[in-house]
Amino acid sequence: MAGSVSAHMAPSLRMPMALTVNGEPIPTSTTVHWSGAHVLTIATVIARHDLPLALTSAYVGAPGVRTHVTHLQQGPAGQSPTIETIAFGDAHGTTASKVFYRAAECAYDHAERLVEWLFALGHEVSIDLADDAVAVLDAVQ
Repeated sequence: MAGSVSAHMAPSLRMPMALTVNGEPIPTSTTVHWSGAHVLTIATVIARHDLPLALTSAYVGAPGVRTHVTHLQQGPAGQSPTIETIAFGDAHGTTASKVFYRAAECAYDHAERLVEWLFALGHEVSIDLADDAVAVLDAVQ
């Protein structure tokens, strides 16, 4: 167990994400960082002058308690940032931490939040997270 915990204290990882907005590929930068075994932060930045956005999602959970996520949405220009904390659904109960045992589910949740946000802003959106890129998150144990 000690080896598993120390592996989650690895430096930040880049997570490739193919984002298309209104039919156009949009460059993004997504980083994933563990702060110990029970906190996972995923941050995506779109650094375009016409669509400057940043989404930061912080997942906190441990065996025996439900995982919670806080989403911080910044942008587009002229709009106030928003922040929301919610319980993150767990079909397996609270016996296993999504942060530690199923980090890939956190990555998919983060991507879904980004898609929903862009859609709410009036954009047609598609996103692709390569399975092998996301699988790396669950392998870092």
